[in-house]
Amino acid sequence: MLKKYGIQVGQKLGIFLSIVVNFSNPGTIVLCGGLSHAAKYFSPRLKSEVNTRAFRSASKACKIIVSKYTHINLEL
Repeated sequence: MLKKYGIQVGQKLGIFLSIVVNFSNPGTIVLCGGLSHAAKYFSPRLKSEVNTRAFRSASKACKIIVSKYTHINLEL
């Protein structure tokens, strides 16, 4: 069941991130928080969607990584 939803999440998030990559051409996108827990289920599909939908030069220049930190405390 998680694999099924992971594919759907990866597809939708990949479509969104391909737009971000085409628009702003970031060097790195970091997935963090709750997303990092489930990344193994959606990450392959997400990267496939970005590589398929984004401009080739932009998608090759952008690294998509998963943070090992799920919670960052920013108390001042």
